[in-house]
Amino acid sequence: MIEAIVFDFDGVIADSNSVKRETYFIIFSDIKNSRESIEEAIRESPKKTRYEIIESILGKLKERGLVEFENPEEEREIYVQRYGEVSERETIKAREIKGAEKALADLSQKYPLFILTSTIQGGIERVVKERRVDKYFSGVYGADRGDYNKSQILEGMAKRHGFNPEKSVFVGDGRADYECAKHHGMSFVAILNETNDFEIKEDIQYKLRDLNKLSEVVEQIESGI
Repeated sequence: MIEAIVFDFDGVIADSNSVKRETYFIIFSDIKNSRESIEEAIRESPKKTRYEIIESILGKLKERGLVEFENPEEEREIYVQRYGEVSERETIKAREIKGAEKALADLSQKYPLFILTSTIQGGIERVVKERRVDKYFSGVYGADRGDYNKSQILEGMAKRHGFNPEKSVFVGDGRADYECAKHHGMSFVAILNETNDFEIKEDIQYKLRDLNKLSEVVEQIESGI
């Protein structure tokens, strides 16, 4: 029997991948010619937490003589706060991925559900509550500032909540989701969108464009466990 289902949030439950990207351009919009630095930082940052990307953007802007500041950490905190305010507001308003709430309502009756996302902990808690989907989850797990590793967090989740990852499912749209599932031997359900190349990956068995048929896929996985 499936012991838990873990969901990423952006691009899986809410159609908010573009929100997270565009927020960087919004918060630096008062700095002329900043777009190139922002694009580079987003492309180069491997962990893709807001702390790391904003720190990289500020560094590039300073190198190009577009900004001046004496305290990098203080400057980063100012922009991190701005980022949180804008991205949370827009993510709360973002449309749901088709079938998301019905899938959550149905699956939560049978399995413990969890969110595991790179969004900062306080932010994802507020977003989930404001979108009124918190009632479906046994736990909501986000990032703690800049240091973030999904596999490590999932390991702690499994111990805390008493489930076996190898008998659990990860529903995600990002490479970090896929690698986390693979690392722990979890069944992986890929949500296909413009941010990934999962459609052409032959080692991914379960692929969906939305959550309308997620319950059916979970039944298929259940039959094989």
